[in-house]
Amino acid sequence: MHYAKLAIGGWLLAISNNVYYYGLTGKELMASSKQLFMYRFENYRVYKSAMMLVKSVYEVIKLLPKEEKFGLIDQLRRSATSIVLNIAEGTGGLGDKEFKSFLRISLKSLYETVAGLKIAQEIHNIDVDEAINQCDKVGKELNALINSIDKSNRGE
Repeated sequence: MHYAKLAIGGWLLAISNNVYYYGLTGKELMASSKQLFMYRFENYRVYKSAMMLVKSVYEVIKLLPKEEKFGLIDQLRRSATSIVLNIAEGTGGLGDKEFKSFLRISLKSLYETVAGLKIAQEIHNIDVDEAINQCDKVGKELNALINSIDKSNRGE
């Protein structure tokens, strides 16, 4: 991890993993340093969107009947959390090729989540529109990130 600080007139510019944090005083940086510099994946928009998707899926799960506890409920929990966990795990890899592989696994888990939500909608007449809309957003962001990595590796 590359990390540098530059104090400018009571303001602080911190650079970590090519992410720039500015406007922090020394005390604020010390108080928030655990949040700012812990994990690279927290800086990705797709990670934040995927976390919102997990919340949406958990709201749908609350509406499912108890007899689905060991079926659809468990499957939806696993597939939705897998999206977030693979994004996080991929950022800890050795390079773009490995990161892209984990992003593709996240995309497959997203497809599984969409299918599970559609099952909940069809069989249990549950409104899953909000969760499906969040799936669409995460899918676009995952594909954009994968394409961005491809372009940067081709030198475009």
